[in-house]
Amino acid sequence: MEIPPYDTLVTLLEHVDAFAVVEHLQALGDGEEVSAAYDQLLRDAYWEHKDLRMVMLLGTAGIYFNFVQAKVTTDDAARMKFKSAAKRLAYNIGSFSWPGWAEQGITITESDRVRGLEAARLNMRLALELQVPFDKIEAAAWLMGAQLLAAGQVEEALFQFRYAVPEEEHKDYGLFLGYVLLAEKLLGVTGAKEKYELHLGKLREGGTEEGKFAEGQLETARGVFERK
Repeated sequence: MEIPPYDTLVTLLEHVDAFAVVEHLQALGDGEEVSAAYDQLLRDAYWEHKDLRMVMLLGTAGIYFNFVQAKVTTDDAARMKFKSAAKRLAYNIGSFSWPGWAEQGITITESDRVRGLEAARLNMRLALELQVPFDKIEAAAWLMGAQLLAAGQVEEALFQFRYAVPEEEHKDYGLFLGYVLLAEKLLGVTGAKEKYELHLGKLREGGTEEGKFAEGQLETARGVFERK
């Protein structure tokens, strides 16, 4: 199946209705092809077109589509594949609607943020149901923490962030530990400000690409949530 041009979806959305977009996609191929189209088009909507409205439409419709396909198939492997596709869409909705990225060109509404938290919860539920590798569970916990932080539920976010921290030898240990320290700093935990600044210094002095990336991500998120 050839994935339809993005402009076709925009035309349907603006001049017909959102359901016309869904109807158009679901008539294009078999279940696996349509599932793949939802996945690709959602990522294109965010990265290439900075269109969060389309992200939410495609993500939500794609999740429902994959759930229906998982329900009607009699093949266990196919069922797992459709559930995994729904999980991937849920993760992307949750990630793409997180204000902590401060992604240029993306405007996140309160409605987007609420739906992002629901998507994060679904992603965690499916991660547990599908018994994914533990690093995927950690990623699901981080996403829950990120969206809870955006919702102002900082103590609950801290719980999830702590669960998300990988082993110390993991390349992203510094990043995920940093989110723990950031949440503690936002809560006003005694000594948290100093620990956060010390951690940033270590990331900076380490001279690694992972460290530079982590410092940038943490400071971007700090700038967003300290203003709230």
